[in-house]
Amino acid sequence: MLREKAIWYASAICASLRIPSSPALAEKLMLYDDYDLGTMLDSTAHRLIDHIPVDKTMENIERVKIALKRTPSSKDLLAVGKTMQNTIDVNLKQCVERALLAAAKEADVFKTKEVGNNSGPRVEMFLKSCGLGPGNPWCAAMVNWTLDQGDYPKGLIGGIQYRPATGRAAVRYWLAWAIQNDLLVPIEKVQRGDLGLWVGADGKGHMFWVPEAKKILGIWWIRTIEGNGNEEGSREGTKVVRKWRRCTSKYKFIRLW
Repeated sequence: MLREKAIWYASAICASLRIPSSPALAEKLMLYDDYDLGTMLDSTAHRLIDHIPVDKTMENIERVKIALKRTPSSKDLLAVGKTMQNTIDVNLKQCVERALLAAAKEADVFKTKEVGNNSGPRVEMFLKSCGLGPGNPWCAAMVNWTLDQGDYPKGLIGGIQYRPATGRAAVRYWLAWAIQNDLLVPIEKVQRGDLGLWVGADGKGHMFWVPEAKKILGIWWIRTIEGNGNEEGSREGTKVVRKWRRCTSKYKFIRLW
């Protein structure tokens, strides 16, 4: 009976977390030996934490265990899913904030700029995070590198693709990934830590962090931190800059959590 309950729990939790489930996956997430319920919950909590992109801390493990102890009714299963999803969302938002602060340091502390054409020590560090060398456009590469600094997940985790699987130095791949995963938000809902971008008809574009958005006299403005930029707003600039941009319909915004 405990085993059947465990499989049911695992499958329902995976559904709540939007993780593709299967009997094999449910089996992997649970222990079915002659352990008591407490041991099963402890193991399940650790295994679920391993399976989803959250910090493996005792605080998070305890939150998952508390959620798992609920009576397995449909109402409580929704609560389990909500509690665990909130844990994921909080951790992702913390990752994004750390990444945004790393971008701010590039603009304010290191005052990063090119040495040569799309090259220089820090520019090449950004490009290396995408598997590229000097000479390539680097606005998206800077975003990817700062996400690394914030420990934001990447790759396929729990059935969810975090960041583009390939082409992380190309803005169009970020846009395609965001569309595929329903991550775009309208300007009215933009928050600190969202990404802004645009892609032209030729497939070339520009990408940046958005620390702030505000509406002034009916017009939306966004404050940005952008690599490969300049004060004039070019996508072929030579440094990391802070700017205010007036929003037009060409801009798209990505929510990372």
